[in-house]
Amino acid sequence: MDQDKAAQFLDIAFSDLCLEERLAQHFALHFGHDVPFLFVELGFTYIWAHDTNAPQLDSPYYIDGVEYTIRGQIEEFHLEPYLNRALVPVRPECAEGEWILTCDASLDQKLKWHLKRFDKPISMNAVVPAKQAIWLDSYGFDWDTTMIPLPEGIRFRGTAECPMRDFIDGHNLHAFLTDTEDNGRLDVGSGALVGSSGAGGGCLQDGVIWDNQ
Repeated sequence: MDQDKAAQFLDIAFSDLCLEERLAQHFALHFGHDVPFLFVELGFTYIWAHDTNAPQLDSPYYIDGVEYTIRGQIEEFHLEPYLNRALVPVRPECAEGEWILTCDASLDQKLKWHLKRFDKPISMNAVVPAKQAIWLDSYGFDWDTTMIPLPEGIRFRGTAECPMRDFIDGHNLHAFLTDTEDNGRLDVGSGALVGSSGAGGGCLQDGVIWDNQ
């Protein structure tokens, strides 16, 4: 999928429209024209089957002699952004995460999409400190001693700042980090990586670090 189309899919998936309207626009973009409501109903069915871990998720069914599976159709129609975030790990290597990382969009927009993927709401005010954490990491600031100031009204364990490590890990920002000479993860002379930023690390754990207090 080209970067521009991936960005369009993400814009639809994470818009404020109801699911029915988002699916109608999603399938129209996929096929290049408006589609019958049957496709929206199919989308509902596929998403429901996935989110309830239905036993028929991988069971074959046939249309005009052609074999399909629900899981295969989810991938075919690029429905990953609509799946229950509690059941799909927030990992950059999944299709949806790859779209966000590689599409033609600003870092601000990519971070907004990324933060909307979590099963627990994360304030869009997190975009600014997320960019700060990414920038500080690129210059080699220590993850454990560097504190990230939080937006007004947001607290981390009762304080208005958060250690950079907790912020990066809590929002799974590893895939947005850059290996540089300053942070010791790139040998500029050889161009070789000398360490790992942890890109593609584990999914979000219980307890998002944002507390509205």
